[in-house]
Amino acid sequence: MERDEYVAMFVRSALILRSSSTPWGKYPIVGDVRGSHFMMCIENVANPETKELLPEQPNIGKRIADHCQERGVIVRPFAPFNVMSPPWF
Repeated sequence: MERDEYVAMFVRSALILRSSSTPWGKYPIVGDVRGSHFMMCIENVANPETKELLPEQPNIGKRIADHCQERGVIVRPFAPFNVMSPPWF
């Protein structure tokens, strides 16, 4: 593959990731979705209005990551957050 083809592929992937982040706000556990280019972070909260974080005990980030992995999606848990990026190929 030529360098320009890689760049075009990465730009398309980043646009897809960014556009896919829009519907996340409809879930009551999602307090914020942020990221740039090839990385996106979903913040899981107890209250979306106050942005109060969930207690660490339920280990929600890990539970969500495990649930995603069962469906073939790799999501990295980080406390009450889940971080993801698209595959390169």
